[in-house]
Amino acid sequence: MWKEEVEATKNGNFYEANVSHFSFWGCGALHSAAYLKGRVLDCNNNPLSNIIVYFDYDNYEFTDNDGYFIKRVPSNLSFDVNVPPSNGIGVFSQMFTINPIAQGQLHNMGDIVLQCPAYLTGIMRDCNNTGVPAWVEVNYGSQFGFTGIYSTTGVFTIPVKSNINATMRLVAPKKQVTMTVTTPAQNLTTNLGNIAMCYTPDTANMIILNGAGYVNEMLILDVTQSSAQYRQSGKTYLSLTGTTLQGKTVTLYAYVTGNSTGNYVCDAGLVNFTRLYVADNITSSGDLFTSEEAGASSNIQVLSYGNEIGKLKAYLSGTLKTSVSNGSQTVSITGKMDLARVPNMISNAPSVLTANGDGFVNQTIPFDWCSMTNYNAGYVAGNYQSASNETVLKFYGCMSSSNGGFNGSLKFNGNGPGVYTAPADFYTTGFSIRKEFNGLTTKYYTEIVSGSITINSYPPPGGYITGTFSGVFKRIDPVTGQAFTVNVTNASVSNWHFPDQ
Repeated sequence: MWKEEVEATKNGNFYEANVSHFSFWGCGALHSAAYLKGRVLDCNNNPLSNIIVYFDYDNYEFTDNDGYFIKRVPSNLSFDVNVPPSNGIGVFSQMFTINPIAQGQLHNMGDIVLQCPAYLTGIMRDCNNTGVPAWVEVNYGSQFGFTGIYSTTGVFTIPVKSNINATMRLVAPKKQVTMTVTTPAQNLTTNLGNIAMCYTPDTANMIILNGAGYVNEMLILDVTQSSAQYRQSGKTYLSLTGTTLQGKTVTLYAYVTGNSTGNYVCDAGLVNFTRLYVADNITSSGDLFTSEEAGASSNIQVLSYGNEIGKLKAYLSGTLKTSVSNGSQTVSITGKMDLARVPNMISNAPSVLTANGDGFVNQTIPFDWCSMTNYNAGYVAGNYQSASNETVLKFYGCMSSSNGGFNGSLKFNGNGPGVYTAPADFYTTGFSIRKEFNGLTTKYYTEIVSGSITINSYPPPGGYITGTFSGVFKRIDPVTGQAFTVNVTNASVSNWHFPDQ
C-alpha cells in the first residue's frame, strides 16, 4: 500500500516540487531504509494490541496481537517515537528519541511501558456453549476511539479507556452482538461473563441466490437490524442486516415510492431501488448487487404496511447485477422481509439546544430534518433497553442547514419520568453538534461531565418521550489529546417511543 503526496519534476540534476511538509517519504531528504522494532506493554507487562505508535507528522504503525511493531524508517537519521493520547484506551507514553540506525539494520528499542488502562473480560459462546473465535471491539466514538482484539478461543481480556460508557461490538462468522458497557477505573477489570453468540435463524427474513457463484444458496438471517421508514420525499426506505449460518453478513437497502401495499418495480430508472451486499465474514470478500445497473430488475411486493409501531412485510424477487467494473455479474434473487416500522420522517421537530464554548457563542441549534437518501437519517426516536436498564434517545438527521444541527444519542438509566443526573445516570456514547453548514465545524462529544435530563412524559410505545436537558459535554482531540467542553442549555427533546427491547 502506498500514498502519493506530490509529483517531482526532474530539472537537470535536480528534482523540483512543492510540498506541504517534510516526512519520512517527503522530497526534502532522500534516505535509504533501516528498521525499528519495539513492543508496547501496560503497567502489568501485558502486551497491548492495535495501539498506534507515532514516528512523525503522518507516519505511524499499529501493534500486532502480541504488542509488537516493526517500522521502516530512514537510516542515519535521528527521530522521535511515542504512543500518543489519541489511543482509545486513554494512556500514552513519553517521547523517545531514536539515535541514527545504519542502512539496512534492525534496531530493537525494547518495551514502551504505558500506564494501566481498565479491562473488560468475558467469553463468547456458541449454541453448544463452546467458545467461539470472534473480533472484539470497544468503541468510544472519536477518530482513534476504539480498542480491538481478535480472540481465537472466545475468551478475551481487552484493555479499555477507564470510567466511560462505550459501545461494544462482537463479530463472529455467524453472529454479531452489539451492547453498551460502562468501563471500570484504571487497572480494574469488569467480567462480562458468558456472551451468547448463538446463531438464531429468523425464517421471516430469508433470501435465496442463484448465479454469480451462488447455487440455490438459501440465506436465513439472524437479524441484527431492520427498519422501514416513510420520508417526506414520498418514498419508504427499507433496511435489513443479518448474519447467516454460512458465515456471511447480508445487508439489503431499498426504497419504494409510496407508503402502501402493492408491487414496486426496481430498475435503472431509480423510481424504486434495491441494493444487496453479501459479505463473507471469513474471507472478508463481498459482492454488491443492485437494481440500478442496465438489464437489472427486481420486484418488491409489499404485503402489509403497518403503522409506526407495526411491521412492513414484503416479498422480493428479480435479477440484480454488479457494476461494470466488477464484471456485470448477474444474480437472481427471491426472498422475504419482515421489517420494523420506525417513525416517519417529518419536515420539522421541536428538539433544539443552545451551545456555548468550544467555538459556539450562545448559538441556538435546531435538529435538522432534511430530505435525503441517507438510510441513517431522518428520525428522532427512543426506546427502553431492558438488558442495560437504559433509555436510548436517538437523533438521526443530516446536519446540512445553515444553522447547523446535531446527531447522536443520549442515554439515561431508567424508563419513566424523573430527573437523571450526569455522569452516572445521564450520559452519551456519541453526540455531534455542528455550528453551520460546514463539516469542519462538527464537534463530536463522547462524555457528559455534568448536568441532567428531566423527563416530563414517558408514555408507552407509540407516544412521545419529552423533556429538557442541560450539561457540559466533553470531547478529546484525537491527535493532541486535549480536552474541550461545550455548555449545552435550553435543550428540549421530543422523541417518538418505538417498541422497547
